[in-house]
Amino acid sequence: MPPFQFQRVLFLVLIAHSLTLPCQAIDPRANTLCIQVEGECQEIGTRELALKKANEAIKIDPKAARCWRAKASVLSHMDENEEALKLVEKAIEIDPNSTANFALKAKILRAQNKGDEALRCINRALSLDDNYDNHLTKAQVLLQLKRLPEALSQTNLALKTKPNHLTMLDLKATIEARLGQWQNAVNTLSIIIPRADPKLYSTATHLANRATAYYQLKQYKAAEADAQVICKRYPLSREFRVLLIKIYQAKGDKEATAREQKALQDYDQDFTPIN
Repeated sequence: MPPFQFQRVLFLVLIAHSLTLPCQAIDPRANTLCIQVEGECQEIGTRELALKKANEAIKIDPKAARCWRAKASVLSHMDENEEALKLVEKAIEIDPNSTANFALKAKILRAQNKGDEALRCINRALSLDDNYDNHLTKAQVLLQLKRLPEALSQTNLALKTKPNHLTMLDLKATIEARLGQWQNAVNTLSIIIPRADPKLYSTATHLANRATAYYQLKQYKAAEADAQVICKRYPLSREFRVLLIKIYQAKGDKEATAREQKALQDYDQDFTPIN
């Protein structure tokens, strides 16, 4: 082969090889800031600090997709979704093969009630990385689109990797209840409730949801037990007291129904504005 042809072939090989190389690594300082941002944006009290750090990371390494994604994540948590969307699209422009970029874009679009667009994004994210978090996001998007059987299927796929993940179990119970799968909802909630913090209001909501599922199954004694627990924890909750009355009525317990109705009347009277 003549020397000039050999050089030309070598040049083409080097170009092809360069196209397969990974993107330039993010600046270590910017990367450290992004890690901090991703943690701090979860809490309301540290979001302003997270935003400052995200801006600093972008100044250090404006060519790193992770920096733009970090700022987009902060803005999304601050409900500034229009601006967040622009920034995550910038991240995608820099790195179109990042599952994290498309997953975040899907979450932002879901927050904007753009379910169809969000579904396309999360499908792209899953094509890049078939992980449990992407399946969870897809389940949430499908729930928003009221495609309940598909949402349940995605939740179950996510749970194969993280069977004790409370957020995913909560979503599973919600979908099962909406599908009228009351026994399945009871089973799922019975996994959640012993593991949840009894001091949290969300745990009372889980108990109320299980009481409702028991009620639908006509298992009134079990429904009553759950409703009594939450009414004791939250005696000023009208919602929980109404649920307990409904259960007593279904049981045919007139005395208990009358007692709780009287308590409800007293509650309503206490909260009636004085003109």
